[in-house]
Amino acid sequence: MNAIVNITYNSEQRPTVMGRELHKALEICTPYHKWFPCMCEYGFVEGRDFWTNLSESTGGRPGMDHQLTIDMAKEICMIPRTDIGKRCREHIRNRSDFGTARRPFSSALQYSKMRLERIMEQSTHLLETTTV
Repeated sequence: MNAIVNITYNSEQRPTVMGRELHKALEICTPYHKWFPCMCEYGFVEGRDFWTNLSESTGGRPGMDHQLTIDMAKEICMIPRTDIGKRCREHIRNRSDFGTARRPFSSALQYSKMRLERIMEQSTHLLETTTV
């Protein structure tokens, strides 16, 4: 496997894989903008299995990527029935909880930081709405 698939977190703090990274890791020849809609034909649903991300525009159309749930990413890895797909699936499974073996606490720390920020936002909102 040439590319490592990183595990990130979406706004609900769920571990996810970026679609373009998975596409590259699986060494898919079809362009991403054609490949991803084909993958969605397997019954994946936006908002449940993946979320669409648009990058900032630099004068042209904004780039599109998708955050895939771990389950969706592993299922997509099974579709090609190749050795690279199997290795990608194992890589995702082994690292979906707390990041890579080289940095076992980085993803857990990132998750904790995001949770703390969300709790602080909620606390601030509660304080603002309940002032006496």
